[in-house]
Formats: sequence, structure tokens, C-alpha cells
Amino acid sequence: MRLSEKDDWLRKVSNNHEYNFCHNDLSQSNILVDPETLKIRAIIDWEYAGFFPKSFEGLFYKRMGPSVAFNGEPDDAAELLQSMKAT
Repeated sequence: MRLSEKDDWLRKVSNNHEYNFCHNDLSQSNILVDPETLKIRAIIDWEYAGFFPKSFEGLFYKRMGPSVAFNGEPDDAAELLQSMKAT
């Protein structure tokens, strides 16, 4: 089986140890809140979670819509990929 460029950076070890545990989809729809107390009861949808550079955890919880760029918003996917390659 031939390895892709992606397979290569997935196995690299960071020299700077600046990784954080990120949910990576922390939108309002994934935060369950008790309507009476307004306390967070659960955070769901963990399939994208893992240890990533801090820049990967966006402020998605402030958004009402999807956690991807839309309607002319800046798309930072290339920047995030570059930060993965640099670490």
C-alpha cells in the first residue's frame, strides 16, 4: 500500500509540544443545555476530536450555522493544513 502525503504528516511527532485537545465541532447544536438552569449537561459529536494545534479549535460555539466557511466568510482550511505540516 502506497502512503499519501497525508499519511506522512499524520505520523510526525511535534517538536514544540503545542498541541491541545480539541473538539473540532463545538457548535451550538453539539452543546446540550438544561433549559431551566442553563447549565451545560453534555457535549456531543466527538468524531473530530483529538490533539491538534490550538488554531484548530475555532469559536464555533458562537455560530448559529455550520462550522465551515459560507456566504463569503474566509476559508482557513489551507492555513490550518499548513500549521499541521509545520508542527
